[in-house]
Amino acid sequence: MIKRPRYIWGWVVIAALIGGVYATWEHYYPSGSWRYKMTVVVQTPEGIKTGSAVREVDASCGPQLLSTAPCNTYLAKGEAVVVNLGKRGVLFALMEGEDGSVDYGYNIVFKAYPFQAPPSTIGAYIKHYRSLKSGKVVLPTALYPMFVYFKNLKDPNSIKSTYYLPSTFGKGVKLKEVTIAMTDEPVTHKIKKWLPWLGPPKPVKFNPKNVPMPGEPQFYKNLLLSPYNFYRGGW
Repeated sequence: MIKRPRYIWGWVVIAALIGGVYATWEHYYPSGSWRYKMTVVVQTPEGIKTGSAVREVDASCGPQLLSTAPCNTYLAKGEAVVVNLGKRGVLFALMEGEDGSVDYGYNIVFKAYPFQAPPSTIGAYIKHYRSLKSGKVVLPTALYPMFVYFKNLKDPNSIKSTYYLPSTFGKGVKLKEVTIAMTDEPVTHKIKKWLPWLGPPKPVKFNPKNVPMPGEPQFYKNLLLSPYNFYRGGW
């Protein structure tokens, strides 16, 4: 019988302890992240125009002492979808819902890919989404993001919302579809090419009424928006 050196058993014990600690932490403090790509397709007389953006959702819960305890932190990182319509202008699909929901950036995944976790399974909700490898889903109009454009891309206060594209970009222009799909692609950072005046990201303040607070950028006064609706995370 071959005798193994004692130090090998020591490493085995250490590895087992580390694995046990990780499993315990994962059980009571589940966390994870997942990415999705949103694509906006627009029909124009010049042909199909598309734009897409990859966003990441980070989720953390805890402590999950009860199976029904909710996850208390969901954060979406990414940017608005930009659709270049050439001489007609540029369409932006924000990280805010058409209904004004500021949690749209992460909540859209839950609505597009609904999942009911077994009540006795702690952390099943996060585990499901972080391993989800699902195909494209065409969003119904009720789940559309907010669409805006700038009469002058250099002027923040020239922003306008738009829901009927022919009246904004001309006859024959219409929104064909908005889709999302789970992906492993890196988070995109294209928005600064179009709106360099947005500047680097600033800390987000809790603002339940979605009204500009002291210290926040004061543009988009007519729509009560901020850079937070265009991008979140790195710049």
